[in-house]
Formats: sequence, structure tokens, C-alpha cells
Amino acid sequence: MAGHQKLVTRMRELFRAAGFPIVLAKPFDRRTPSHQCGTIRMGNDPAQAPLDPYCRAFDVSNLFVVDASFLPTSAAVNPALTIAAQALRVARHILAVDCGNNREKITTSSKREQVKEGWRPLNASQGE
Repeated sequence: MAGHQKLVTRMRELFRAAGFPIVLAKPFDRRTPSHQCGTIRMGNDPAQAPLDPYCRAFDVSNLFVVDASFLPTSAAVNPALTIAAQALRVARHILAVDCGNNREKITTSSKREQVKEGWRPLNASQGE
């Protein structure tokens, strides 16, 4: 806790130096969830949610949001594994739906062919 207090003190100094005359800080207790979730809802209806069930924005077809914001709320435990699982689910969906018949080409073609066809290698450090 002493290390955290040092950081809070330093941040107050920096904010005051930047022109903020009042800097308030209140620590969370164990009853307060610290995992911020629920800032961008997912759902089936674009009138009710900006993201579809695969976390794709209804208004921007190539935008996927797979951080904690798609979760409605925190369950008072770290949501990291749920976020990782959803990110993997979304990635599989992108490969299956958005890449469609090109999936084989993306994973097996040479780096030169991928660039020629507009695809980027999955791992840029892999050579031919």
C-alpha cells in the first residue's frame, strides 16, 4: 500500500503542476469493483446496442471491440479470462466469416503472395 500511496502523491504533484488546483483521490475498498466493464453494449439489434454478438460494430464493419467494455458488468472477479475467450471466439469468427474461402490462402501462402494479394502474414517474423 505504501507504493500505491507514493504513486498517488506523485500524480497529485504532476496534476497540480499541470494546472489542476484540486486533485481528489479516494481508494476503493473491497466492496467496490475495480474492473471497468459495460461501456459498449453488444446485442442483436443495432437500435439497442452498437456491437453485434461477435463484438463487431454495426456502423463500422471492420471494427471489433474485444476489451472489457462489451461485458455488461463485472462479476467482482478479474474478467481477463472471459475477455481472452471472447477475443479468441471473435478471431475464429473473423477467419471463418470475413476471410471465407481465403482462409487457406491466408494461413498457407508465402509472404510474397500474401503481400501481392493484399494480405499480411500472421507472424511477420516468419520467413519463407
